Amino acid sequence: MIEDFYIDELTDHEIYESLAAMERDPKTKEILKEIAETEARHAEYWRRKADEAGIQLRRRVSMRKVLLYKALRRLFGLGIVLKLREKDEENAVNMYVNARVKSNDQTMDPILEDEIIHEDYFIEAATGFSQRLGNLRDTIYGMSDGLVEVLSAIAGLVPVIGDPLLIAVAGAIVGIAGTLSMSIGAYLGTKAEEDTAKHRSENAKLGLSLLSIGALKDKAVEMLMRNGVPREEAVSMASQLSSDKETMYKLMATQEKEAVNATKSAVYTGLSYLLGAVLVIIPFPTIGLIAGRYMALIASIMLMVLAQSMSGFITALASNTSITINMIRNSSLSLAAAGGTFLIGTTLHMVAHISVL
Repeated sequence: MIEDFYIDELTDHEIYESLAAMERDPKTKEILKEIAETEARHAEYWRRKADEAGIQLRRRVSMRKVLLYKALRRLFGLGIVLKLREKDEENAVNMYVNARVKSNDQTMDPILEDEIIHEDYFIEAATGFSQRLGNLRDTIYGMSDGLVEVLSAIAGLVPVIGDPLLIAVAGAIVGIAGTLSMSIGAYLGTKAEEDTAKHRSENAKLGLSLLSIGALKDKAVEMLMRNGVPREEAVSMASQLSSDKETMYKLMATQEKEAVNATKSAVYTGLSYLLGAVLVIIPFPTIGLIAGRYMALIASIMLMVLAQSMSGFITALASNTSITINMIRNSSLSLAAAGGTFLIGTTLHMVAHISVL
């Protein structure tokens, strides 16, 4: 246990030192340096523990882990790294809690407090990134639909259509139809939300306009407290605004509105679906003309697995769930759908002798 904690703390020290060296924002750089120094103190704690127990420790760092975080920082930015470090800090807290309970060693308490502070920092720092990640996740869901639906259609056509170009054309038709269908569905769904939000806002405007200054002030206090403002500050802010009913109304009416945009939703959904469709169609007019339709299908499947693995990675970061499980689940379900339609196409070809050569 001592050796494991020692190596983990040294590795974390190297990770934070590397991230600090790559960071340009002075405030973030300083925080990362402070965390690196803290991890170095923790490693020194475990080295002293080893000396007391007569254990010889070698200074070892998991360079694979350090290089991985440096690569992720360069490729995807600090946001991805913060989300991954958030998971690592959660694991570190759990490990220290278990070790503290088993050993009943009070000298571990300062280290445990440090780890909890680190965890809080990364949860706070990753919150803003999670919101941006949520927008990316919505795009990925649209792309995933295009990947699965068009690849499934293509896989079912491969056994019965001999010409890769015809398969590509058929896939393009399915992709365009799916793009239009997804865009219209997203537009209608979001438009309904938009209309509902507008109706709710108009009702709120009418209701608020009928309130007295006192009732409006109480409602403003309630609204501010719901948004995290302490009661005393909320009362003070509402009192300052109480003489300006129009300003208070605008402030509170804004809370009733929901930011929905039907056109934007339709465009994003349609484009992301089309991206997924194009990804699995491309191998047929390229690889298919050289190596045949089955090699093109294999290439499409590989591209789909890569894209679905990336989507699983992003959704896992956004939802703080297992990265491995999400990646495997996304890929395996998509493979199952493509495999099912391929078997259907093969059966029709062999039993009913349906083919387009």
